[in-house]
Amino acid sequence: LKALADLGIKTIVSVDGAKPDVETAKKYGLRYIHLPIGYDGFSRERGLQFGRVLTDTEGPVYFHCHHGKHRGPAAAAVARLCLDEKCSVETVLAEMRQAGTDPRYTGLYAAPKELRRPTREELDRLPKDFVEVAPVSGLAALAGYGLFDGASPSAVAFVLAFAGGAILTMLADTMMPEAFAH
Repeated sequence: LKALADLGIKTIVSVDGAKPDVETAKKYGLRYIHLPIGYDGFSRERGLQFGRVLTDTEGPVYFHCHHGKHRGPAAAAVARLCLDEKCSVETVLAEMRQAGTDPRYTGLYAAPKELRRPTREELDRLPKDFVEVAPVSGLAALAGYGLFDGASPSAVAFVLAFAGGAILTMLADTMMPEAFAH
């Protein structure tokens, strides 16, 4: 975080699902905004929020994701398209490729391709107050407790097996090949 502050960055937009280190960021005079997205892409509304961040923050903004080359560049690409009418989709896709965004993350590449550019009025209507830490995991846990309270053991086992399979698939499809590449 110190290195970002030394570069003059004023705001970090974390698109990662992990909880941002807000306290350390504040020590270096950095503001955190937490707008998490997945590797499968994100909604137009989320993309417009990225554009709104750039219209309402002072100083340079850094889009942060776990690896620094997939979700962050996709979010920055959409933010740029929201604000720069002269910027083409082809330009931001080339920048994503240059950053190392894996082409297998088709949802991330779809976000700039499918973006219907907003008007300035649309961006201005969006809230400009952003949270430092999105309550992603807490809400998911609360929903799970509510949905599965009183569920049969076999129903809970099915869901846990399905979730475990999804995690293994994610590891095998994305993280393992990337680890072996390095």
